Amino acid sequence: MERRQFLQFGAAGAFGSAAVGPHLASRDVPTFVPLTKPAGPRPDPKKKIGSDLIPQVKNIVVVMMENQSYDAVLGMLTKPGTSKPRGDGLTWKGSPSSRALNTNPTTLAAHSPRLQSYPMPTTAQMDDYPWQTWDATFTQFLGSPTAQKLPSSITQANQGFVVSQSGPIAMGYFTPSQLPFINSMAQTFPVADRWFSSVPGQTYPNRMFMMAGTSLGLTTTTLPDVETMPENGTIFQALLRYGISWKNYHCGDVFGASSLIWIGQLLGSKASMWFGNRLAPMNQFYADCATGSLPAVSLVDPNFGFSSGENSQDLQHADAFLHDVINAVMSGPGWKDTMVVWTFDEGGGYYDHVPPVKLGRPDNSVPTSQMWAGNPALASFDWSGMRVPSGVVSPYAKPNYVSSQVYDHTSILKLIRQKWNLPAFTSRDAKANSPLDMLDLHAKPAFLHPPTLAPKVRDRAGAVVSTGVGSDTAPTADELAYPDDGTHVPGSGRLWRRQFFADNDGNPTTAITPYWRAIQKAMGTQS
Repeated sequence: MERRQFLQFGAAGAFGSAAVGPHLASRDVPTFVPLTKPAGPRPDPKKKIGSDLIPQVKNIVVVMMENQSYDAVLGMLTKPGTSKPRGDGLTWKGSPSSRALNTNPTTLAAHSPRLQSYPMPTTAQMDDYPWQTWDATFTQFLGSPTAQKLPSSITQANQGFVVSQSGPIAMGYFTPSQLPFINSMAQTFPVADRWFSSVPGQTYPNRMFMMAGTSLGLTTTTLPDVETMPENGTIFQALLRYGISWKNYHCGDVFGASSLIWIGQLLGSKASMWFGNRLAPMNQFYADCATGSLPAVSLVDPNFGFSSGENSQDLQHADAFLHDVINAVMSGPGWKDTMVVWTFDEGGGYYDHVPPVKLGRPDNSVPTSQMWAGNPALASFDWSGMRVPSGVVSPYAKPNYVSSQVYDHTSILKLIRQKWNLPAFTSRDAKANSPLDMLDLHAKPAFLHPPTLAPKVRDRAGAVVSTGVGSDTAPTADELAYPDDGTHVPGSGRLWRRQFFADNDGNPTTAITPYWRAIQKAMGTQS
């Protein structure tokens, strides 16, 4: 099954719904026992598994969006009330309202030899581009699709975005005025400017690492077999095993929750009883926030077909979704005990100036699908993916703080393990840094009274942007201006938000769309 079909519509059609009961069980009795061969000890070996080691934080909320690099979303982030950069973002001269100075090699005649970063003229993203596959990411990192060696210096790394499958759209970035809530949150609460995706690849393997510290070699967005499960299981299976409450809140079908990317948690010989009862709709999240009833661990999913942040969505839907999630947490009675970790699963193929880091292989996994024409020894699970926008929101958050420790998505595993004294799943989460660096648990909470962040984003026509939750799915003015609906245009083919119109079969024609004309103008050329 294709990734988008699974996350948007769920697994019910493919696997049926008999395995899931209608109510939460009063006692969790998993058939599979996780963490039987841990890769590292408990945080406190003197205390039993399941002991609460961080009593100040009762609720951990994880919000993982999709497909944006740090520079694309937070590259122009400034310190409040100044034009000085906050965190390690794009380079500019004078004011952040000026165009970023970062460049990448290109063969485009109008820009050769280098294409400069440019502010996107619209938050409605291009259909199909940029790319973030395994081979595309290594091309972006190493500078060539046939690279034979590592870059000689850090300045020579990440020079392959435009020459990769991403093309020139990769150099576009979004401004704080386009994404006001995300930037307001990152200005106010701690931001992590060295948080990397776990895998130089797509959504599925990165979310697998977040749950289990490995993807067992998966590099693509293919759903694994029900019997393909990590030896130590997943964090959610461990929480079930030790009676620790959790829910995966989602915006689609009851089976459309991202935790089911590891479908073997629900079906097969390593499934956990009552797992499916922990999947809840997004309206339940808002209700649980309002009543102070959040579980110990929450995984919050956006609408993967509408507000996750992936192309060809309008990125303002993701900004609006995060607005509602963060404000629901801050306005609820459980705020005083809560820590939100927000991040994006991978960089989406957009430019970032900080190269991936070597984190070490999580296990003996080898890539199941290389599709890399360069030196095969260079492309391995030793490497992280690109940087992604990330941070924390909590009463205990450190004010005016930028954390430059190296993180990846297994840092979320590390945090949950620290809280509940769980041993390590793989060597990757055993070595990971914890986002607790962004909290001060020993001082009076700096944000006990929640700050006022930016209001929900409005589109260029002044309408409040929808979130993709329930029936809140109105298109933005940019989506109406640059349609992506396959409408037939006489003499030009069918209209997609791509570089070209497309014919009935999706093949490009020679007609340039209004969307691409706006991109060309932003790059500095006009046909």
